Amino acid sequence: MTDWAALAKRPLPWLGALAGGFLIAFGAMWFWIGRGNDATIDVKVPNVVGLKREQAQSELTTAGFTVKPADMQYHPTAPEGTVLQQSPPPGTRAPQGLGVTLAVSAGQRRAMVPEVVGKSVDGATAALQAAGFDVGDVAEQPAGNARGEVIFSTPTAGTSVVLPATVALIISSGTSGIRVPDLTGRSLDDARSTLAGLNLELGVVVVDSASARAPGTVLQQIPPAGDFVATGSAISLTVARRVP
Repeated sequence: MTDWAALAKRPLPWLGALAGGFLIAFGAMWFWIGRGNDATIDVKVPNVVGLKREQAQSELTTAGFTVKPADMQYHPTAPEGTVLQQSPPPGTRAPQGLGVTLAVSAGQRRAMVPEVVGKSVDGATAALQAAGFDVGDVAEQPAGNARGEVIFSTPTAGTSVVLPATVALIISSGTSGIRVPDLTGRSLDDARSTLAGLNLELGVVVVDSASARAPGTVLQQIPPAGDFVATGSAISLTVARRVP
């Protein structure tokens, strides 16, 4: 005869296994539900390029992001404090709490053009680069200075310029040309004769009808006296009143 009371007191292996399985399943469900509630939400990164730094920080903070220390950069046109770039870029989705890095304009960087007249091209280049400039076009012009010596710069020394910028140089090609004579105060006929004797041409003649000088007197000339020009070059004159 079966003793049911004794059997009821024995541990049932299947009941323990069932209870253990239930606890494991419940724990797993609790873990995933809890994890889902704590999951970080991805949101769209707002576009703050072109905004002032303070406004950009406010918009990013409102959207749930933090703002990393800004990278300050000189810019030739953007006003100081304007956001130039952002990372992550605008429109991308990123988790809230992520730090957004901003590149912010430090304003314009200006520099004074150094004096380079009298230097060699290498010396002028070194001086300009040390001041933050690039060297632009280098042209030659006949002059009484030593060949290769800088005789002019554009912009000229002492000019305040927004960087980045280039400085063009004119250097001496030596005295292989013809030195322009001083024709001011001479008559037009005398000036024409002098130019012909130097293998130079008479260029445009402008009449200054308001001058009180004797008619035909040379008042101005281009190029000026002392410059060096090539053979056959034209010299333009301004003369007083009517041409006799």
